[in-house]
Amino acid sequence: MPPPMVTCSVCNKEVLKAQTYFVGEGKRACKVHEGVIDKKEQLAIEAVAKREQEIKDKEAEEKRKRQERESYGENALKPCCWKCRKTGIREQDYWASMLIASEKLKLKGEDKLNPFSAEYHIKMRRAMGIKDDESPALISILKIEPNNPFLKKLHRDMRPLVDLIGGHVAVCQECMKEHGLERPVPKVDLDFAMTAYAIMQPVIRKEAQKSLDNEAQRN
Repeated sequence: MPPPMVTCSVCNKEVLKAQTYFVGEGKRACKVHEGVIDKKEQLAIEAVAKREQEIKDKEAEEKRKRQERESYGENALKPCCWKCRKTGIREQDYWASMLIASEKLKLKGEDKLNPFSAEYHIKMRRAMGIKDDESPALISILKIEPNNPFLKKLHRDMRPLVDLIGGHVAVCQECMKEHGLERPVPKVDLDFAMTAYAIMQPVIRKEAQKSLDNEAQRN
C-alpha cells in the first residue's frame, strides 16, 4: 500500500504526508518551507490552551451546577419565587409580621412616631426582624391559568409543583411586574376588618410581647 500523499499549501506540489506539517484550516505544508515549523508549534500551543480552557469551563459549569443544587437544597423550605428562585417572605406572613411589629412599638411606647417618617420606617423594619441592609422579596401565591405563557418561564425545578397545588404559583413582586401578573385584591368590609382586628388583637399582643422577651434574652 503506497504511503499517503498530500498537496503542499505553499508550493502546491504532491508530497508525502510524512514530509509535511498541519498548518491549520485543513491544510498541510512541507516542513522545509520557512515558517512552517513555527506555525506547527503555534498550533500546538493553541491546542493546549484550548484544551485547558475547555477543562476550566467544564469545571466552572460543574461548580455552578453544584452550587445551584446546594442552594436549592438550602432554600427548599424557604418561600421563594418560582420564576427567579429569589427567596423572601410570604405575603401573608409579611402583613402578620407588620401587625406584630406595630404592636411591639406600642408596648415600647414608640407608636407616637409619624408613620410616614424615615424613623418610623426604620423602627418598623427592625421590629419585624429585617436588617438595615436587607430587602427580602415579597412572595405572593397566584392562580395562573393553564394557557398563560408565564408557566413556561418558571424555573425547571418548580414546574412540576404547579399541578400539585391546583395551578397556583409563588412569585415575587418584581417578576409579577415584569410579566404583567396581577394579584386579585379582595374586597374587605371596614366593619368586618375592625371586628377581625379586635378579635385578633390579644393574639397579636401576645406574639409581640413574646418577641420582645426573646430579644431581651438575646441582648
